[in-house]
Amino acid sequence: MSGRRRKIQQDESRSLGSQIPGLSMFVILLAFFIVLNSISVIKEDRARPLMRSVEMAFSTQVSEDVVWQPSSNPSDDLQVHEGRTIDKLEAMFSSRIAGLDVKKDDNSGTLLLRMKYGDFSSAVHNLGGDDRRSQEFLRTLVSLLRAEMSGHTYRMDAFVQVAQNPPSMQNQQPQKMAEAIKQLGEVAQALEAAGLPQKLMTIGLEKGDDGMIELLFRPHVPYNPLGDARRDAP
Repeated sequence: MSGRRRKIQQDESRSLGSQIPGLSMFVILLAFFIVLNSISVIKEDRARPLMRSVEMAFSTQVSEDVVWQPSSNPSDDLQVHEGRTIDKLEAMFSSRIAGLDVKKDDNSGTLLLRMKYGDFSSAVHNLGGDDRRSQEFLRTLVSLLRAEMSGHTYRMDAFVQVAQNPPSMQNQQPQKMAEAIKQLGEVAQALEAAGLPQKLMTIGLEKGDDGMIELLFRPHVPYNPLGDARRDAP
């Protein structure tokens, strides 16, 4: 009888021992995904409209999951204001950054800029130059986004590009991941210090050409749980 009890206890110990490593791995994975979720600012429900906006403006092909909805044409006044805003944004960046890649859609008022992160950082912080110039650059950028000139609010989505997928990079090259996160912090800190509200910007990492950054400017449509989306200034 005692032999049976010892065998049962041994079996229970083995079962518990085999469960502990599995539980530990689950906790580690859970913590890892919590960290990744805190790093990534874009959630799926926000990323899908963003990608649709990019596809609509810049691509000749459309993802299969995109369902086009009929919409009324924007007023001429709205198109004029949005066109002027993205024109001013393009001119401002072009005057400070050489080799700027530009994609623009005047009808939707969408502008995509691609540049070296170092060039963008130099424009924001004006490295090695007069600090007043960088302050003027940031003030103008924030003023355009906050609708202080046009009356129509814009938002900016900034993506620092890294060579690997961010989850793989976190696992294989944590030091480079830390450097990329530091770059994100520098961008966010400079923009917030210049007066740009958090709701008007999204900052994240994406796989691409290491050392590059993409800036997507588009009209800001505030979220309304009642379904009535209206443009408003912060």
